[in-house]
Amino acid sequence: MAQAQKRKPIIKSKELTDIEIAKKMINIHQSAMDRKIEFNLSFEYVKRMLGFKTCYYTGVTFTEDGPNARSFDRIDSDKGYIEGNVVACTIDINGKKSNLTIDEIACLYNKLVKTKKEPTHKAFDEDHATDLVLNSIVRDVTENINC
Repeated sequence: MAQAQKRKPIIKSKELTDIEIAKKMINIHQSAMDRKIEFNLSFEYVKRMLGFKTCYYTGVTFTEDGPNARSFDRIDSDKGYIEGNVVACTIDINGKKSNLTIDEIACLYNKLVKTKKEPTHKAFDEDHATDLVLNSIVRDVTENINC
């Protein structure tokens, strides 16, 4: 979690206004309240997260909309929107991560590494393979099968 705070944000060429930051903060707070999740992010923390140009998990550059648009993710889904537990990531990766625990993510990672090491077919589609592995891990997790 400390890594999330150590990364230096790269501010967009257009400086964010306090109103834009406050709107994002209100949206996150409302989402947290609707889901009965703790919220304790400062204005400065949200501003810092909005300053990052790339996804914390993948390094993909954020876009204004679509799957690579910026989202805020709780690293540990068992904790709330608290400083040190929230990172900026793409909507796509946030949706794929969902509410997986750290152990489930480690399991997912291990399966992905194993899949990457296996010989691939000439027409191998990396996104399709990732989706297959993600579906497999979700199925394993929901059936309480150890990885």
